[in-house]
Amino acid sequence: MARYDDLNTRSIGYAALVSTIILLLIILALRALCYGWIEGEVQRKLANAHYPEADAVLEEQRELLETYGKNIVELPPPPDKPDAEPQKVERLRIPVDRAAQLFLQELNQEQQQQRQAQAVGKADPSA
Repeated sequence: MARYDDLNTRSIGYAALVSTIILLLIILALRALCYGWIEGEVQRKLANAHYPEADAVLEEQRELLETYGKNIVELPPPPDKPDAEPQKVERLRIPVDRAAQLFLQELNQEQQQQRQAQAVGKADPSA
């Protein structure tokens, strides 16, 4: 028989379970919020970061890609003569845009030649 001063263990257990779940959700929400804040700070720092040496190298490479010029390249010795000195060869450099144009022109010419060869093959029934 229950007395008026007995503890209701069922409601205490239910309150403890609900409180634990709410606390866990609050902790997880705070954790996600903090990780989001940290990630935002990292992104902001990376966006504002300035690396003068790397930027200078990148700018120099961009300029090389956009200009004509000559480069001297060292070719490794052939595998059958490992003791030979590397050869120095002069290579011409053209802008990337111009190289793309030349490549597309060559590709179009090859495709036209293939189409003409196919048209001649279809037109000539003896072939």
